[in-house]
Amino acid sequence: MHFIKYDYMVDHYEGTSVFQDLKQLVGDHDYFIVTSNGDMHFQMNGFDEQRLFEVEGNFDNNQNPMPMIQKQQAKFNAFVQNYRSQNLVVLELGIGADNQLIKAPLMRLVAQNVCYHYITLNLAHEIRIPTTIAQRSIGLVGSIDDNFKELFKND
Repeated sequence: MHFIKYDYMVDHYEGTSVFQDLKQLVGDHDYFIVTSNGDMHFQMNGFDEQRLFEVEGNFDNNQNPMPMIQKQQAKFNAFVQNYRSQNLVVLELGIGADNQLIKAPLMRLVAQNVCYHYITLNLAHEIRIPTTIAQRSIGLVGSIDDNFKELFKND
């Protein structure tokens, strides 16, 4: 079964407009991606793997993900350290409200730093912004694709 999923998710994957829109949105800005997706779609869409923290590993390093995850986490921590007193936007894309693996630590990070802002794009029932960061947060309801189209339409 793992082989079939790999074949479908990696070998026969074709990039999507959402990833291209995200690349355009990021542009020349410094960025770091934290994801629980193991499908390597960020790399396949041209995002720098040195700016990627796959918290659960990926299909390529699934047999022994810990060394890679630890290296990625150290790079993420260094990135955050570089921006501890500067404006930084945490852009959350489609993480379910009950999936706290990434959502909770990033919200805590924003709560701990007054220069940080939080933007989430998600379905209405998945957006839950804690009051501790509400003043520095925006929740955009709808699909990622629709929100990106709207952002670029108003650009």
